[in-house]
Amino acid sequence: MNQETTNSIMEPHLESIPLEDREFYSPLGNFEWHLLQSDDDIGDYSIYLDDHVTRIRRTNLEAFFAERRERNQLREQKGLQAEKPAKGHWFCVYEVTGDSDDKPCTMCLKTDHFQGLCPYRHYVSKDAKIGPGGVLVCKCCREEGGHYGTDWIACVTDNICMICRNAGEHGTEECPKKRQSTDGGQ
Repeated sequence: MNQETTNSIMEPHLESIPLEDREFYSPLGNFEWHLLQSDDDIGDYSIYLDDHVTRIRRTNLEAFFAERRERNQLREQKGLQAEKPAKGHWFCVYEVTGDSDDKPCTMCLKTDHFQGLCPYRHYVSKDAKIGPGGVLVCKCCREEGGHYGTDWIACVTDNICMICRNAGEHGTEECPKKRQSTDGGQ
């Protein structure tokens, strides 16, 4: 791999990407150079630094940077220094436009993706509206509902009913079968 594309925080010329990669990725999206911090959760977003370019949806890239901003704010609140960018990386950023006939994602209620590709799985603000298919959890420990205060990073996981095994329509507390059993089966 070209060391200029991985160890530089200065944006290299687009020509630093091998021609075959440029030709492959060009029709798929736009090339963008972004700086990375040493503590970025690149694995969660499928960012592979061994590759010259990482293809990523715009919504996931926005979630990536929103998570970083919140993490840096938490550091500052604790009196710690925010990480400085350590290197840069090329991304092929693409948009997905929703079709009004599409069913909305049951996690975020948007129509430009399905639940398996929801950016809320990686990061979401703690006050975001969550659909019935998801439940807000702490990204680090998966504690449902997160923690007291603001000293945690949120994401969404699948809302699975432990009574009827329904995924995405209701949780255990809202299960119609639970209501039937507490009403005496009526």
